[in-house]
Amino acid sequence: MVASRESNANDDEDFDDEDEMTGDEWVLIDDGRREIEKATFSPTEMDEAVKRETISMNSSKATCILVSPKNNNGDKVALTDFIIRKVIDKGSFGKVFLVEHNKTGKLYAMKRLNKDVILQKNQVENIKVEKEILFQADHPFCNHMEYVFQNELRIYFFLKYVNGGNIYDNLYKV
Repeated sequence: MVASRESNANDDEDFDDEDEMTGDEWVLIDDGRREIEKATFSPTEMDEAVKRETISMNSSKATCILVSPKNNNGDKVALTDFIIRKVIDKGSFGKVFLVEHNKTGKLYAMKRLNKDVILQKNQVENIKVEKEILFQADHPFCNHMEYVFQNELRIYFFLKYVNGGNIYDNLYKV
């Protein structure tokens, strides 16, 4: 497991918590020696943005909207069941975090969408369509939605973590 640093200093994406970004993001890369699922993290590895997001996630009551039938073993799932490990990426509507389910140890990509930005950019319908497509996807080559949570400020999409980076960036390289 290696950490690669990517500079985002000239990134001028506008979203509500830009002050959380430091300009440099650490991205986990599988170097072939270990699988990402076996990675261990200590609390000292969490940066300030992750600490703030953890506090924000745990401070307001979130409602579980959807649970994938593949994960529905009868157990109740809450947003507080997930531990944020790293910031993976950021975008126009929020951030993507690497999170770990504290009971199962499974890793997920948590896409956190800011409701005020979605409304401001008039993207409500697009987000609904994205949620429906990702939740209904059932193909070995497509990632699907595992969980969806929401609170008064944010929507959280949980997808299986796939190492390899942002699909848009990978398609752009081709």
